[in-house]
Amino acid sequence: MPLLWHVFAGGNCRYVGIASPQFSTHTAVMKNITVLLMVLLTALLSLNAHTDDAEFASIDNHQQLVSQTQHWVARERNLDPSQIDVRSTDRRLRIPHCREPFEFAFAFQSSQKTIKAQCPDTGWQVFLGITVHVQSEVLRYRHDLNAGHILSPDDVSLDIIDNPAAGTIVDVADLRDTSLLVPVKSGDLVSRRQLAVMLEVFELKRDIPAGEIISRADISVIRQRESSLTDSQSFSLQLLDSGVAASNLNKGRILSRYDIKERHRALVIQKGLARGQVITPENAVIADYYGKLPTDALSDYDSVEQMHTIRNLRAGAVLRLSDLTPSNVINKGDDVQLSISNGALEVTLTMTALNNARLEQRVILMNPESGEKIQAVATGPGRAQGL
Repeated sequence: MPLLWHVFAGGNCRYVGIASPQFSTHTAVMKNITVLLMVLLTALLSLNAHTDDAEFASIDNHQQLVSQTQHWVARERNLDPSQIDVRSTDRRLRIPHCREPFEFAFAFQSSQKTIKAQCPDTGWQVFLGITVHVQSEVLRYRHDLNAGHILSPDDVSLDIIDNPAAGTIVDVADLRDTSLLVPVKSGDLVSRRQLAVMLEVFELKRDIPAGEIISRADISVIRQRESSLTDSQSFSLQLLDSGVAASNLNKGRILSRYDIKERHRALVIQKGLARGQVITPENAVIADYYGKLPTDALSDYDSVEQMHTIRNLRAGAVLRLSDLTPSNVINKGDDVQLSISNGALEVTLTMTALNNARLEQRVILMNPESGEKIQAVATGPGRAQGL
């Protein structure tokens, strides 16, 4: 203010002396400095005003971009916009004004974490990162627990958090038959990598000699970690109910499938058979067979009707389809009863077979009186039907 008064005085006051100048030298200097300062101050205020306006415009543009991005992602992923955080890949980025709404697309097909936003009227574009906050139910431990502890529903409590890590357990049912691989603290999230799956296995209470039936009273049902077991040690108790010991088994052994010969019902040869013999109830019976059953094992007499052996077979062996071949029902030189039908009329003649024939095979028959030959189909032992 004193400088302004000097300017005012220099411009409006005169000295009284006749020889004195209109202004004093020091007052003129002060006036020039004051004018310069006022010009600089005005320019500075104007610059700050433009900077503030640009800053406010930039903030407003940024908010519009964020809002439009949130609503686009929300529509694409069926979410609420409040669940989506948007961040620029460059913190120094200034968002220009865009007259039209931004156009959006996921930047990468393999991920929905990066969005490309483009202003349609200028072509300006930017890549934005997004984070989606999804609340999920999780489980936390209620107490400090040691490694090896077998978990139960009472060991955990339910909580709700944003974006749980992959592998976090969210269902109490997933804790069934599990134990801890590592010690945990109260409040820790329950994670799948902390857990070991426990399986039921069968431990012998006594020595079992080979061939003896293993009853349920002979075993204890215990649990062990799945990672310490082989596939053959996991099986149903029903296997024990229909099997015998495959070898001498010692007390304390964890049973496997290979320790048990499973019981099956099959045709078992009672006494040795020579090649070419027909299978009958006298030389093969349906009986219990213990062990691995061949895939082509036979279990009923219907499957061996009109069959005979193609090799010598030992007693006690399971009869297999590969051991047999169909038998001839008609042999060359046999007398064959030939049936010929003509409407309701059927005639039966005795003919002589000129070749061997299996069931349903063609056979050439000859009338022994006239020497006439005829083709027929073998329908059974010594029987044929005219074509």
